[in-house]
Amino acid sequence: MVTNYRYNTLNQVAAQETPDGGASNFWYDRLGRLAVSQNARQNQGISIVIPNMTQSAGLHKWVS
Repeated sequence: MVTNYRYNTLNQVAAQETPDGGASNFWYDRLGRLAVSQNARQNQGISIVIPNMTQSAGLHKWVS
């Protein structure tokens, strides 16, 4: 069983996928501190829309 991680340009964990199908996402502020996290349970049928979040809050997110 393998857990996969994706990293942003600052080498911070931006996403995590576990063997049980769980996926988590992580967002960071301009100082590199974890600002927001979302796990698979929190993401069930919910989409988060934060206009210009990465620009206005200086958050760094890995983009596929």
